[in-house]
Amino acid sequence: MRDERQLQLTSTWLNIIAGGIVSGGTVSQLVAIASGASVEISLGLILLCIMAGAGLHLAALRCMKCTSDHQR
Repeated sequence: MRDERQLQLTSTWLNIIAGGIVSGGTVSQLVAIASGASVEISLGLILLCIMAGAGLHLAALRCMKCTSDHQR
């Protein structure tokens, strides 16, 4: 029971962190572009943030799958 709760909390935190990376990374790079930074580099960093967020989200989904496997 404790392991299931721990997996749920881990999944929640991974999703929160993923959302923060995607939104924070995207907004910061859009501000950089508006300030005159290189568009190519900034767009590359935005894509990197999106991929990192997606990877953490997939890890969170894996935690939730483990939780559902434990409940069976």
